[in-house]
Amino acid sequence: MSPPAQRQHAVQTAVSELQAAVAFLGGPPKESFTDFTGAPQQPDEAQGAAAKHWQHAALDRLKRVQQLISTLAAHDGLPNLGAVAAKEQHAAAAASGPSLATSSFWSDIRIAAGSRSGESSSTASKAGRAASKGADLQPRNGHAGMGERMLIEELNGGKGSQGQETEKLRRGGVIIEELTNEETVDDSESEAERIDRDQVVRVVLVCALHSQDPALDAPWASEESSAAAMSILTGLADSMGCLDAGRSGDPSNSVLALDIGQAMIVGLLPAAVRMLGEILYPAQPQEKNARFRAYKGPDAFERARAAQQLAWLVRRLKSEALHAALGPALPCVQAAATDPSPAVQAQGMWALHHISQEASPADLRAYRADLSKLTVKSLVACDERTWPAAASAACETAIALHGKDVFGEGYRAVMGEMLAQGANYSHVPARRLVWLKATMPLLKVLGLTTVRYFSRLLSLLLEWLHAPDVDTRLLASQALALVLRHTWPRIPAHAQLVWDHLAEEHVATAASIPQIHCSCDEWKDLSSDTHHTCSQSLEGAIGRTGRLNGNGSESIEKVLEEIVKAAEVLWRAGGKAFQEHVQHKAPDNQCALLQRVMMVQDQYSQVRLGVEECMPVGRE
Repeated sequence: MSPPAQRQHAVQTAVSELQAAVAFLGGPPKESFTDFTGAPQQPDEAQGAAAKHWQHAALDRLKRVQQLISTLAAHDGLPNLGAVAAKEQHAAAAASGPSLATSSFWSDIRIAAGSRSGESSSTASKAGRAASKGADLQPRNGHAGMGERMLIEELNGGKGSQGQETEKLRRGGVIIEELTNEETVDDSESEAERIDRDQVVRVVLVCALHSQDPALDAPWASEESSAAAMSILTGLADSMGCLDAGRSGDPSNSVLALDIGQAMIVGLLPAAVRMLGEILYPAQPQEKNARFRAYKGPDAFERARAAQQLAWLVRRLKSEALHAALGPALPCVQAAATDPSPAVQAQGMWALHHISQEASPADLRAYRADLSKLTVKSLVACDERTWPAAASAACETAIALHGKDVFGEGYRAVMGEMLAQGANYSHVPARRLVWLKATMPLLKVLGLTTVRYFSRLLSLLLEWLHAPDVDTRLLASQALALVLRHTWPRIPAHAQLVWDHLAEEHVATAASIPQIHCSCDEWKDLSSDTHHTCSQSLEGAIGRTGRLNGNGSESIEKVLEEIVKAAEVLWRAGGKAFQEHVQHKAPDNQCALLQRVMMVQDQYSQVRLGVEECMPVGRE
């Protein structure tokens, strides 16, 4: 067998085996990885053995796919993305319309010839003599009597003599000569021996399916399968000339500055979106009558699997790559984010969350109205499974779309719906923890305009400040300190109310911690040295604490620290009237927090005094 025949046989064998492996890997068993609603979940005890058996078989197939990719790369059986992109652009230009291309081409030729000929009176006489000797020269497509003379003409009898060509060029004409390359035939033959791009896309989708992401639901994926999938993607990217794909497009939109993995995803994402779109929004048959038919498209498990693949690919792209891939990817992401299944919707919202973080506001400007409506709608009556993705995506999308327009309707709609959901599910620990984590970036952007939401916001934060779980108290104290820091000009009106809640929670949290007790009057009479000694003793006592309500001492210490930070901001922004009221008329249960705040103030005073002493004395 000749070497070309051996190469062709090896490529065909590898391709057929690759197709079989991809077909097995692309279909995790539904009965092992779904719950009663059809959504993906970790296998239970009854299905655990079958699920593990399939995962081991899938890992073996992934390793075999890696070997097949190496075999195809060694025999030049993988497509070149740069060549494919150039061919697609050529086909798109040809499909845009021959008449338009011809007219623009002839116009350019006429303009160029007019600027080159000089347009003198002698040129007009030469044109007349050439028209009288037109027996051997025939214009290709011109009409007699037209004002403009056709400049590209065709010689009779094929290629003319050297004198005829010289005369034609002298008269301002252009000779077009077709150049054939003998290597193009060999390239087409070698291209037939390669796998097409759709097969490569299926391999990439399988790798996305078996790769882990902390935010995405992929119970069939494991650490071993994720490592094997990344090895396959690395081998594909190294062998397919991914960086050449950006050279055929606009240099401003090229992906040459990206790493090779992102360049491959950008090059293959349009075809991947086409395949996944057939699952995420399948075409439904149109009925002539108005009868309702049962849904016959992909089920929730298949759509969740497709949404996970799409979200994994999108979340691998950074800002430059996302700019190139946003056009084909975002409609499919929107379809997943509006899916009726909570499992599918969660995957789409995590993809949208990543897009909002990485894409520039200019890229999202065209989708501003649709994305604003989508994110607010996703919060209404949100399912518990979708809530973390929906809340995070809504806040990040609002920041990306509206920027500094803090008085706009976009922020008002998102913040209003977040407050409504927080009030409705304030008693659910998982919901309020997600709420606090997702809302903090939004509160930073809103800044002083957060005051317009105080009537609903402060009630939630102060309620969660006394929650039974330490995590909620920690996040609530951090959020409260953040709000106080950004709205300090309006704090005096609410200072006493917030101080009462902070002091009460400080006492309740530190109930089991040994402390140094002294009354407010005694504290005012202590000197700064005594303050420093009490501070050291109090910090040492806190460090020796055990457990409170089953929680670690470290979490309790963090809660106390955050409460003190919030109280410190409140002390500085509350004004003199508030400070005098706390010092002279506050009840004894607030002395512990007052002591901690005064310790911090003394430390600041000592640091400021030390800095002033170290400053050089100016000359008189």
